[in-house]
Amino acid sequence: MDINYLKKLALLGAHHKPLEISSVEFASHMDTSPQTAARKLKILEDEMHIKRQIVHSGQLVSITKNGLEALQKERNDYQIIFGNGHKKFLTGKVITGLGEGHYYISLE
Repeated sequence: MDINYLKKLALLGAHHKPLEISSVEFASHMDTSPQTAARKLKILEDEMHIKRQIVHSGQLVSITKNGLEALQKERNDYQIIFGNGHKKFLTGKVITGLGEGHYYISLE
């Protein structure tokens, strides 16, 4: 799977609602030939990352749950690479103190 094609579909809104787009139009977004764009869409469909429905002006493309999971995995990988990937959680109970914080806040 080429995640960039799936990511572009999401950026165009196919994760919210079906996106009406022709292979020629999608190819221009991806800076590739219409044949390559059509082939990549077919691969994404075969891998069940997208659903396609042919209409008179092209096709309706929507990202499936499987496709969203692939995008989420990619996002998680980038979070690990660029930080914030390993979250730490603190648990505890907030209580009032003795008021000594006022002293430290007033220092310059």
